[in-house]
Amino acid sequence: MPLFRYRALNANGESIEGEMEATNKEAVISWLHENGQIPIETEKADSSDSFNRKTRWFGSKKALSQQDVNLITSKLAIMLKAGLPLDNALGMLVDLVNPGPGRQILERIRADVQNGAPLSEAVQPYPQVFNKLYVNTLKAGEAAGAMDSVLKRLADYLERSHELKETIKSALIYPAILFVVAFISLAILMIYVVPKFSDLFEGMDQAMPLSTTIVIGISEFIQHWWWLILLFLIAGFMGIKWMYHNPATRRTIDERLLKTPLLSDLIKKIEVARFSRTLGTLTANGVPILNGLSIVSETVNNTVMAEALESVSDQLREGKGIARPLAETELFPQLAVQLIHVGEETGELEKMLNQLADIYDNEVKETVKRLLTLLEPALIIGLGIIIAAIIISILLAILGLNEFAV
Repeated sequence: MPLFRYRALNANGESIEGEMEATNKEAVISWLHENGQIPIETEKADSSDSFNRKTRWFGSKKALSQQDVNLITSKLAIMLKAGLPLDNALGMLVDLVNPGPGRQILERIRADVQNGAPLSEAVQPYPQVFNKLYVNTLKAGEAAGAMDSVLKRLADYLERSHELKETIKSALIYPAILFVVAFISLAILMIYVVPKFSDLFEGMDQAMPLSTTIVIGISEFIQHWWWLILLFLIAGFMGIKWMYHNPATRRTIDERLLKTPLLSDLIKKIEVARFSRTLGTLTANGVPILNGLSIVSETVNNTVMAEALESVSDQLREGKGIARPLAETELFPQLAVQLIHVGEETGELEKMLNQLADIYDNEVKETVKRLLTLLEPALIIGLGIIIAAIIISILLAILGLNEFAV
């Protein structure tokens, strides 16, 4: 029977550690609950290095990442549920952090709380770490006197949002690898292989085929002007970055993306999933719907859809609800509008929003898979065609030389 190590909070809110033999991790958690203890970490004893690393979550040179905030929120919810005072809970969190910017942020937050500031005000000076959604959710929890349950729902929301981002990032890894391999393969051909044939053809009186001349010309240009190509790529990257951070050009780009086949459907599903999950979490935690819509419009990445949500917020103030204004924007899928309408009619908007978020989370995963089934073979075929064209152009010149020799 494997040996497990655990860390938990006892009835007095004190952190304890121990070991026990059990069939699996769930059995350890169940035993801790039966003995009135709240589990924080549970790992196999043979993975002690991993367990010890988790006692300190953050690197010394990094501030708090989104994943770090997820961990802080979930651990804080557990500690408050166990009856630990907020000040003590924050102190335990500080002890779990390596020295560095992350620990300094938590120390300042704890100091503000010790001086009588609510947690929502203590985290507000750090918008890059704790966004507007986080702050307003904390305010709602403080007003309702249910910080542990609010933090639990907030932790669930952050985890779901993180999973959606990781799904998209993971899906892009393989195409990115293919692109890099294609780039390296072409670079080797044009820098090392083609020049060898170019030396062979040099000095021959016979005219080379046009395709061969073009390939050799491109190869010579790359060899002599590679630094210019590098500068062009860097300038292009900086230009795109500037365009994306400029409000006017950013809106133009987002508008065109919403009209691009295949990408448009994926973008809308991602934004609807984010919109539904965020608004559902805010309303569940007691944030007024109008305030919630204002916050949601800031979390949506596509500026065109964010502007549409601001328009929906204005119409909501006039008593028109959410579903009808959403439909009038013609940007949100019909299914989303219908489910939100049902939620408004039945008084279960929060429930419908969370169901809608689950639906579109799955839709995003399926859409990404479908796009990859098209993108991956397209990259492979494209690379094959380019390499084949280079090889054929060289072969044509070689065949011409053979005929000339005969």
